[in-house]
Amino acid sequence: MKRLLSLLSVLLLSLSLLTACQNDASKGWKIVRGGWDFDVVRYEMGTVNNRVAVFEKNGKCGIVDFDGNIVVPATYTDLEISETTYGSGITKLFGNSDEEYATFEADGTKSSEISGGWGYEGFPSVYLYGEDIVIWNGMNGYLGKGYNTYKEYWYPQYGLLGTIAVELHPVVGVRKMTAYPAGDEEYPPMESELYALYDFEKETFLTGFEFEEVINVGVIENRIAVKKNGKWGYLDENGKAVTDFVYDTAEVGTDGRWRSSRMYAFTNGYAVVRQGDSFGLIDKDGNTIVEPTFQGVSQVRDDGLFFIKKNGKWWVAKLQ
Repeated sequence: MKRLLSLLSVLLLSLSLLTACQNDASKGWKIVRGGWDFDVVRYEMGTVNNRVAVFEKNGKCGIVDFDGNIVVPATYTDLEISETTYGSGITKLFGNSDEEYATFEADGTKSSEISGGWGYEGFPSVYLYGEDIVIWNGMNGYLGKGYNTYKEYWYPQYGLLGTIAVELHPVVGVRKMTAYPAGDEEYPPMESELYALYDFEKETFLTGFEFEEVINVGVIENRIAVKKNGKWGYLDENGKAVTDFVYDTAEVGTDGRWRSSRMYAFTNGYAVVRQGDSFGLIDKDGNTIVEPTFQGVSQVRDDGLFFIKKNGKWWVAKLQ
C-alpha cells in the first residue's frame, strides 16, 4: 500500500510538472523541475554566478541547489551570499543560528573557515551644494568632492539591490543640500527630497530633480531603477526611460530584514519586478518575459535558470 501511494505521489508530481511546462513553454520559458514547499527563495549574483540559492521556511534559512536538493537544512536565522574579496570569483555563504556563525563554500558545503567577508564602512551619498557635487555619509560626514572620492567610499555589496554590482558606473542619484549638518545631525538638510541623475564623467545632470527614490549603488547592466509618483521604473545610463513607471517595490521577504523592501537590479539581462502581490521578469528593453502573475520569482542565473513560485510551490524554470 505504501509503495502504491509513493508511486501515485510521483505520478501526480510528474503530471503537475508536465502541465506547468506545457503552460509556460510558449512564453519563452518553461518549468523544468520542482514542486518544493519553501516560503521564499533568493538567488543573488555577485561577480560570479552562484550554484545555489538561499531559501526560507518557517522563519529559518537553508541552502538549496537548482536540482532542488537541500544542501543545508533550514536551521539558520539568516544566510547571506557574499564575496570574500570583491571580484575574486570566490563566493561564501555566511549564516548564523543563535548567534553562532558558520561559513559555507559556494556550493553550500560547510567550511571550517570563519570569515567576516569584506566590510561595510558607510555608503556614500551624492549631493548638489551650491554649484558643487559633494560626497557624504552618516558615519564620516563630509568625504570630499568628485568621482575619485565617490569610488573610494563605494561599497557595492551594500544597498537595496539583491545583487553585487560588477563595476562602478559614473551615473548616480543626487539630491540638493542646503547646508552642512549641524550638531548631532547625521544627514544634510534638503532643499528637495527629490533625486536627479548625475553623470560624474560628463559632469552633467541627465535628468531634473523628479524622482522620489533611486537605487543607491547606481547603474548596473546599463539600467537603474527610479521611483516616480509612487511607482518604480527603469532608466538607461543616459537617463532615458526603458519602462513605464508601473512597478511596486520588489518585496521578497516577510521577516522585516532590509531585503524585504527593495528594487532589483538587472542580473544577466533580466530583473525581477512586482505589481501588487505578484512577481514577474522583464528584460533590459523593458519587455515582459514572465508576466507578473506569480507568487514569487528569483533572479536569473547565467544559464537561464531561475526559481518561480506557482500554485504555492517553488519550481526551477529555464528561459528558452
